[in-house]
Amino acid sequence: HYMKDETLLLKELALERDIISLGVCVSIYQTCNGVQFKNIPASDFINFLNLKLSKELVNPLPREKQRICYMVYAVSRTIKAANYSEYWIEGILDLCNISLEYYQKHHKDVLSVKASKKNKEYREYIDEAIERGRNF
Repeated sequence: HYMKDETLLLKELALERDIISLGVCVSIYQTCNGVQFKNIPASDFINFLNLKLSKELVNPLPREKQRICYMVYAVSRTIKAANYSEYWIEGILDLCNISLEYYQKHHKDVLSVKASKKNKEYREYIDEAIERGRNF
């Protein structure tokens, strides 16, 4: 599927400066590496969150799509320029092989009152990681 021009522009901008702060990248890495994604070095994960990692190095683990969607949603809310966040979401979903339709349907599943105990805990871990990262 093809990416919006804006998403491609954002990828170019990412070559000059980070979209996601280092603190947030590190905290999300500590929370998700080896859990939602196959183990990769921290530097690769930071590049991934800043749309600088090639797709073949991004390996979401099976049955983690729904949680990845929440992580993407939560991290996108740390992006200062509001219109960048939707393009960043598109770029990240593309790297994870998750469709925008799936994301739109599931990114808030873990917020539901019906969410499993594990998903509610996951949400807390992600929210805490972002708080930690923002204060880095």
